[in-house]
Amino acid sequence: MSSPQEIQEQLIRLIDKTGNGYFVTVANLIKLPAALRKELGIMTKTSGADKQKILQRFLEDKFEFFKKGNSAYLVKKLPGGTDELVLRLVQKNLGKSPGRVTSPLSKLKFYESLNRLNAKGLIYYELNTDGKVKKLLLTDFSQNAQSTASISQNATVSDCMANNIQAFKSLYDRLISGKQMVIIADLRRGLNWDKGIFEKILEQLRREGKIQLMTGDASLMQEEDVRLGYRDANGFDYLILKWKNP
Repeated sequence: MSSPQEIQEQLIRLIDKTGNGYFVTVANLIKLPAALRKELGIMTKTSGADKQKILQRFLEDKFEFFKKGNSAYLVKKLPGGTDELVLRLVQKNLGKSPGRVTSPLSKLKFYESLNRLNAKGLIYYELNTDGKVKKLLLTDFSQNAQSTASISQNATVSDCMANNIQAFKSLYDRLISGKQMVIIADLRRGLNWDKGIFEKILEQLRREGKIQLMTGDASLMQEEDVRLGYRDANGFDYLILKWKNP
């Protein structure tokens, strides 16, 4: 029998495959490995309610179920609760209108979180002439100790990108002390950004020729450091990077 930790790891892998990094529909739990589904008793015809009952005892404080209309979602628990989830989703959907952001929250709860985040100065809205929200933007793109600079209410997406490049470089400068290069996984952990956001910044720096990516020797590194490396669009894996001299 798989341990609760092993089951949680499989759930995290499934959520990571969705591309949003934070939730998966209960219906898609059928995509768990066949051996695990058989062990748990999750079959093709198992109802969503029964899937929730089966998994409930393994969730501990790491996951929770959300209901939205006729759909149910398995969601990673975050320290900041639903507000942090919404903030992370905004990070992944900069410049989009709220209606184009896929969320496991009901429309009411999603907008309540947006309004709380706006009141705290963490996000702001660009409005249409009719007063409806046109774009979601962040005042502090990373919401991170590594990035304390704020962006004005008139900031653009480009301003947000620049703010995060600054945060990326600041953390790199701390990690590189006494070393010749930095492990990509250390940057991921230190910045604690969404996977898509982190890789967008990394790819931008690479295109601009500011960093050099290197494969490294996976046999000399921790398994998690290898897993948290970077695979580019051509399928090449990189584990370490170095900032190029100006």
